[in-house]
Amino acid sequence: MSSRNLAPSCGEAMHFGPSGKRVLDRLCEEYMITVQ
Repeated sequence: MSSRNLAPSCGEAMHFGPSGKRVLDRLCEEYMITVQ
């Protein structure tokens, strides 16, 4: 899993629509937890 690609996706979540944004928001949460 490439964490590099997750960070930019957080800001681009809106491009994926409501359902896609929900998925990416979840990924972003897990990404931030992993970073910390």
